[in-house]
Order: sequence, then C-alpha cells, then structure tokens
Amino acid sequence: GRCSDHMEAAMVVGTAAPRAYMLSVSALLALSATAYLSKAARMVGSALQDDRWTEAMPALASQFAIFSVRLLGVQFAVVAVLLTACALIGDDRMVMAGGHAAMLWSLGQLLVPTPFLSDKNARRRRAVHRAIIVVGIISIYLMPAAAP
Repeated sequence: GRCSDHMEAAMVVGTAAPRAYMLSVSALLALSATAYLSKAARMVGSALQDDRWTEAMPALASQFAIFSVRLLGVQFAVVAVLLTACALIGDDRMVMAGGHAAMLWSLGQLLVPTPFLSDKNARRRRAVHRAIIVVGIISIYLMPAAAP
C-alpha cells in the first residue's frame, strides 16, 4: 500500500505540468472552434476584403471557404475533446502522447503556408503556435524534471 501511494503521488507531480498544458491548449482549441463555427462567414468575408483578393470571388468559392472554416472548427473541437480526455483520465503514457500531439499540431500549423493571410494575422498566428511548442517543451521536459 504505502509504497504504491508514494509512487502515485510522485507520478501526479510529474504529470501535473503536461496535464495543465494540454488543458490550456484544449481551451484555446475550443475557443477557436467556437469562433470558426459561429463566425465562419464573417471571417471569410474579412479575408476576402483583403486587397489581394478580387471583389468578384465566385459564390461557390466563397461557400467552399466558409465550409472549410466550419469544418476546421469541428476538427478543432474534436482535438480539444481528445486532449481534455488525455489530460483528465489518461495514464502517464497518454499524457505524454497527448502533450506531444499538441506540439505536433502546432508544428503542423507552422509548416502549412498561409499566403492568403495578412502579414499581421500571419505573424500573430505564428507567434501563438511557437508559444504552444515552447510551453509544451517546458511543461513536458523541463518542469517534470525539476519536480521533487
């Protein structure tokens, strides 16, 4: 009994930072998902008002863009649910897998080119994903190592 209790306590300390990290990324994803689902038409509209887009974008292309943004919202919501599950009910291995998945998600976001975004939006987006990766490295590798 007592030895396993101590081991469990140490385990909880070791995974507390990665679990908190995943819940934070999950909250960010949930917020993005909500915006993508509820404001898809407005987001596409504001992107289309960028001077690099032509005024006369075909209606079908605009509808496809709105569909894509909403679909992205659904994907973000699903990833948020999975990360939350990893953080709240996953064992150590699930915590590590979820934490790495969150960083991989951001790395993928950084690698996908976004030539259609304004420079300001592109910079902000890159900054968010770099931060997610840096905080992930800190909470998965550095903080647990420093835990007693």
